[in-house]
Amino acid sequence: TGALATGPHDRTGQNVQTQRRDRITAHADLVDLAENQTEGEGKPFAALVFSCNGRGQNFFGVPNHDALTLTEILGPLATAGFFCQGEIGPIGQASYLHGYTASIALFCE
Repeated sequence: TGALATGPHDRTGQNVQTQRRDRITAHADLVDLAENQTEGEGKPFAALVFSCNGRGQNFFGVPNHDALTLTEILGPLATAGFFCQGEIGPIGQASYLHGYTASIALFCE
């Protein structure tokens, strides 16, 4: 219908920002972060992967995209995790609830 609904706490005159994610940019972001997170660290041997349920096969067109991308970049990893309805992650010094994201913890030697 072209309508946009928001939560009950919006104020008159408040700025509202929206983003649209696409699979090409989401994949490029994951590749860039995975390649750069291991600089100066030991070799990763395991990962915990918590992906938004919106990042599944319908978004990327293939199953297990995030875990497979990590394996392609970092080599075989013991990997565990699950799909979430939002992920908690930092912006600056504070934590926020995010959507369409993947929160990944790498365990290095």
